[in-house]
Amino acid sequence: MCSLKYHLAFHSIKTMRIPPRVTKIDMGAFRDCEQLFSIELPENVTQIENYAFSCTYVRNIVIPPKCNTSKYVFISIPILLEEASMGNAFFPFADSRNTAAKALEHRFDGLPIHKICYYHSYHPSEVVLKQHKKVTSPNCRATRILKFIKDFHKSVDAGCRQDCFRMTPLHILACSAKHDLEVYQVLIERYPENLITRDNWGDVPFLYALWGNAPVDVVRLLAKSYQTFYPSHTLEWGKMVETMFDAGAPLFCIQNLLNAQRRTFPNHHVDWQGVVSQLVKNFTNHFHLCSPKIRTIKLESLSFLLKHSIHRRLELLGVEKWEDEINSDLEKFVDKLPYASISVQRHIKTLYSKLSCYEHLKHATTLLELALWKSTLDKQTYTEGMDDPMSRDQCRVNCGAQVILPNVLAFLLPG
Repeated sequence: MCSLKYHLAFHSIKTMRIPPRVTKIDMGAFRDCEQLFSIELPENVTQIENYAFSCTYVRNIVIPPKCNTSKYVFISIPILLEEASMGNAFFPFADSRNTAAKALEHRFDGLPIHKICYYHSYHPSEVVLKQHKKVTSPNCRATRILKFIKDFHKSVDAGCRQDCFRMTPLHILACSAKHDLEVYQVLIERYPENLITRDNWGDVPFLYALWGNAPVDVVRLLAKSYQTFYPSHTLEWGKMVETMFDAGAPLFCIQNLLNAQRRTFPNHHVDWQGVVSQLVKNFTNHFHLCSPKIRTIKLESLSFLLKHSIHRRLELLGVEKWEDEINSDLEKFVDKLPYASISVQRHIKTLYSKLSCYEHLKHATTLLELALWKSTLDKQTYTEGMDDPMSRDQCRVNCGAQVILPNVLAFLLPG
């Protein structure tokens, strides 16, 4: 019997594929791996001991049919135990072996495509997949999987149905620790509706691909598929950021998500101020529940997202003095974050309010300058009858804006 024991390196993983030779998961093997959200277990696992997955963020897992699970395997997994419905069964108690483990044993009953996607990484491969080379050998793992999918496609909406976590086959594929681009292509072509189907937590497959750091080619395929099949569909970027943040995902995962939004979906509007304000609220309210490691990760992500939310707005503001003031307030706010007091929420509200005030003032002073310019132009045209480009530019210089605007702003600026 080959057993998998606890290892310190497990603490930084997000997805885990258990090697096929493993038949036993030892006690506490993945305990406190707080970033772990997907586990792939081979079908030959026969024993899972207590606390194997406790205090993780697991959303995607299946218990092999012949596996004996101890009573407390799933203790302290709030995202799984409190939110995920198992058909007619719900996880009312963290130590309920009959509801949790038994339901997970039957997760893919009547769902052959789901099962294929979950176990696809365990199919033996006779052909080594080379980078940027399409696999054509009939003996290779990817081609056999495609054949399985095609064989099942005539079953009653097998690929469109949702499992007990309301996940589609594409969700499960995106959660995998291994990715085959060709399998994604066939699955999306056959079942494009998987792209916009939400699971029990309200998330789409695109989130899991980014969260699990899927290869760039897979992310590009998913993005292109959204644009092809659902061009008018708007992804909930704020919701995806919040999911990653609450799960303690590393900063680079959130950065990858933001890069995907900026490069591929630049027209999708995102209320970053609202997103960051909600994250600050969540963080301060649950600060005491976070481990020191997750607390540090969230502080880093929150600082980055806060700067991201105002960066473009400061660029458009274009007033150096105001930019310096906002940046100074921002640094003070970041310094207060580790204390996570209720005053932090007030500080973020004050910061955004000041930025909005300056944006309104910039708009108002622009209109006032244009009005002064037009007034000077009208006066010169009336008295001298001149309306050439040179005189228009001179009128702008002589309209008095450089004197009037500072005096007006003195009354409009916040005290």
